[in-house]
Amino acid sequence: MTAQQAFNQLDPNKWAETSVIERLALLEQVQKNLKSFAVELGEVDAKMKNDLIGANITSTAEGMGTTVMPMANTLMGIHKLYESLVEGKMPEPISTVEIGADLFEVQVFPIHSKDKLAAAKQKGYLHIEGKPTQTNPLDKPAGIIAVSGAGNYSSSIEMAMALFLENKAVIHKPHRLNEATDAIWEKIFAPLIEAKAVAFCDASQGREMSTLEGIHSIYFTGSTEVAHAIQNAASVPLVSECGGNNPCIIVPGKWTDKDIKRQAIQLASVGKLNGGAVCCRPQTIIT
Repeated sequence: MTAQQAFNQLDPNKWAETSVIERLALLEQVQKNLKSFAVELGEVDAKMKNDLIGANITSTAEGMGTTVMPMANTLMGIHKLYESLVEGKMPEPISTVEIGADLFEVQVFPIHSKDKLAAAKQKGYLHIEGKPTQTNPLDKPAGIIAVSGAGNYSSSIEMAMALFLENKAVIHKPHRLNEATDAIWEKIFAPLIEAKAVAFCDASQGREMSTLEGIHSIYFTGSTEVAHAIQNAASVPLVSECGGNNPCIIVPGKWTDKDIKRQAIQLASVGKLNGGAVCCRPQTIIT
């Protein structure tokens, strides 16, 4: 399908007018479909990677880990948000503390029971300049976001975020490496395709999608060079993730040899995961 044909299939106003309860029902259908197609996603992703290197190294379980799990976790978080919206309220943080002049620390993790079980002693904070406020995603204007899928992962969580957090309909274009998994994602997102909230176009449609008239913005994950090319061709905002040099910062503390060894194993493991093509893989150690 061409990018223009995909664009023509969407009805962003209809999606924006879809009630919270209807969205929650659609979300649950997608979650159910994801569970049904989980093994197939893992098999297809593993085959693609094994074919690239000419060796049977990546297992179905690893394929599932890099396709199913990112989307499953994202959809679970969105489900929690929409459960709150059904009750007419936004999720509440654990705490909000002013820690400086107009600087606030907001604890947002762990909130839910499963998070608390998995978190152990971990806590998650946001540091925000200015008094923190929340925006209901349903209050955001209708529109269409074009998502250009990544090459290192075939799980496009940007689709779900654009749909449920930005209140936008979505065109999704896969990376050429992930065309086979994208065919499965079409089956998983079928309820939203029927709702005219999602449409998929061919991997060859990158330039055409970037220059579509009427889109709100473009989400892109990939190289800096391609991001600049999209930016030069497009007339709408580009939200891009182009990698970077992520630090591992070791702060002073009473660390034991066991603590250091555990973290070293973590760093080495994430460096090998997915061939090292992991968005937040630490590459520099700062002490």
